[in-house]
Amino acid sequence: MKVITIGRDSASNEIAISDPKASRTHLQLVMDDNGNIFAVDLDSTNGTFINGQRITGQAPLHPGDDLRIGDTSLPWLNYLQTSPVRTPSATPASGPQNSSNGQGGGKKKALIWIIVASAVVLIALGIGLVMLFNNGGNTPEDSESEYTPEPGRTIVDVDVEQGIEVKPDPKETKKKTPDPKLLQLDQQFEKLFNELKKAENKQWKDSVIKALNLNINDVNILKEKFNNSPEKEKQRIIEKINGAKPKSNSSNVDVKPIGTEPDLLQQKFQALCDDLEKSDNKDWKLNVLEVLKEKKIINKKNMGTLKESFSTSDPKTKLLIISTIEDLKPNTTSSKSTQQEIDNKKENAQNSKSTKK
Repeated sequence: MKVITIGRDSASNEIAISDPKASRTHLQLVMDDNGNIFAVDLDSTNGTFINGQRITGQAPLHPGDDLRIGDTSLPWLNYLQTSPVRTPSATPASGPQNSSNGQGGGKKKALIWIIVASAVVLIALGIGLVMLFNNGGNTPEDSESEYTPEPGRTIVDVDVEQGIEVKPDPKETKKKTPDPKLLQLDQQFEKLFNELKKAENKQWKDSVIKALNLNINDVNILKEKFNNSPEKEKQRIIEKINGAKPKSNSSNVDVKPIGTEPDLLQQKFQALCDDLEKSDNKDWKLNVLEVLKEKKIINKKNMGTLKESFSTSDPKTKLLIISTIEDLKPNTTSSKSTQQEIDNKKENAQNSKSTKK
């Protein structure tokens, strides 16, 4: 295992940085025996960031990740690759020596180092065998080669059996308990989202997309936005969906009563348009279009313009359009009404402009 400490103090760290936001001992780079690399924040004041996200405790590092302290981006791979390994250094002999003595001395020193290295290897093997037998004869396959910290502990906290005190990480422990408020918001959203996807009322979906300023006309993007939002934004999204939700989603509603529900208004208007187009009394349709044009609800006197205007109008204007068509409707549709009757209805519809607006 290789550990490199990074911070502001050059005496206490292998790597010292001069960033004003760096703590005295800020973080550790840890590379285990399997080559896995971790960044461990040492409870720094201003935090350690990986790819712009602040970490707590330990976090894995992968090639290409941006490790940053304050405004300083750390070349952490270079630190691990170029960090010097401390080994004893030979002290040159004092006094003049000839070339033959120098070569002989060099061979002796090399031989000494080989003997020392061999002794170290043998000692390490002996310690390993002793530990293996003390462990109950378990084979290497039975035990993990890498220490894996328990939940709520960082990688620098080693088990007591290994001789180092274990300190639970309060930040990690806190994460294990989910927030009840967030769980409740998630449940409310999931229920509304399923209703919204199954709803036949397209106007509800369009209203939600418009209210939340979604760039893509697809409710599926709404779920991604909700999952990536903080608590207050999640509450706002749920309120917007509820606010745009129609009061009735039933398709078998009696269309005779006129309410403010979008489906009822649309059905009533469609029924009146069918009567207008099938009626033998052509003056009825002409007078309806003329009155609505005078009220500046439509700009052209044709049925296509009337239908388009109705679909984009607010509920109050839709009610005005429906009442105008009904007010100008002749008493009988089987025979043509007198011109006097039509003129009277037209005059009454025009006079009702101010009250119904």
